[in-house]
Amino acid sequence: MFGRIFNGSSDAWVGLPDNDAYSAANAGIVGLTYAASKELYRFGITVNAYCPQGASPSHAVEYNKMLRNVKAITGQDPDPRLLKVVEDDHGDPINLGPLFAFLSTEAGGYISGEVFGVKSSGKIDRYLYPQTVARIQREPGTGFCWDVSELETVFREQLMGEGYVSHAAKRAWG
Repeated sequence: MFGRIFNGSSDAWVGLPDNDAYSAANAGIVGLTYAASKELYRFGITVNAYCPQGASPSHAVEYNKMLRNVKAITGQDPDPRLLKVVEDDHGDPINLGPLFAFLSTEAGGYISGEVFGVKSSGKIDRYLYPQTVARIQREPGTGFCWDVSELETVFREQLMGEGYVSHAAKRAWG
C-alpha cells in the first residue's frame, strides 16, 4: 500500500492571542496528524501537517485585523522588522507547491508525523514533536499524593527550573 495525507493547519496551533478557538481547532489538526501517522505508517501511508503562509484574497483583511488586535493586547505597534518578514512570507502561494511534491515522492516516504510551517518566501519550518521534557516523581514508599508545599519546591527546583519563564509571558509581536 502507498499513500500520502496532508492535513492543512495554521501556525496558530501553537497559541495565537485573541484567537483561542482558531488556535484550538488547528491544534486538533496537529493532534490528528500525530495519531494518524502512527496508525497508518505501517501501511506505507504518511501523514504530515502543513501550516501555509501565502497571499490569499482574505489575507489583507485578516492581516489588518491582526495588527489592530496586537496593538489592543500589547499596547504597542508590532515591530516593523517583524511585519516585513510576515509580509514577505505571504507572497505567491505557488512557492508552497514543491514541499508537497517532494513529500509525495518515494524519497519523501520516510517522513511522517511532522508539522511544517511553509512560507511562500521559501522558508520551511519543522516543529518539534511534543515530548516530555521534565518529570518529577515521589520517592518510593512515600505514597503517591503530593502536598502543596512539596510541589512548590519541586516545581521550582526540578520540574520547571530556576530560570523558567512562562510561555504566556513570551511575546511574538514586540
